[in-house]
Amino acid sequence: MSIDDTPAVWAKVLDEEPWVPFEDPHLPGGDHAAQVKILAPNVFYAWFPPGYSAPEHSHPFNTTYHMVKGALRFGEEGWVRAGSVRAVQAGHVYGPEEADPVDGCEFLLVSDGAIGIDWSE
Repeated sequence: MSIDDTPAVWAKVLDEEPWVPFEDPHLPGGDHAAQVKILAPNVFYAWFPPGYSAPEHSHPFNTTYHMVKGALRFGEEGWVRAGSVRAVQAGHVYGPEEADPVDGCEFLLVSDGAIGIDWSE
């Protein structure tokens, strides 16, 4: 589904959506892969396992993180914990992202356009 094909109004039950590995050659794979529930081209729910790390990157659209469980460190910006919201402007390079070493984290990611990652390397 493209961003243009997304219905004007939609609703999903998170528990009914499947987890799928977020595959990217820049990221850990296998048992250490992030898992996502793709809700729309611009919305996904993510789980990062304990100690998960993603290198510096940016997004092509403004992006908002709604932290649900655990905590995620955004490089020198520091930790963002459950119950917090973090917004980042398109093109702003940040990272690395590091999930809590004990609990990992879960968050809802919402983008102003189709979710994409531009790696700094």
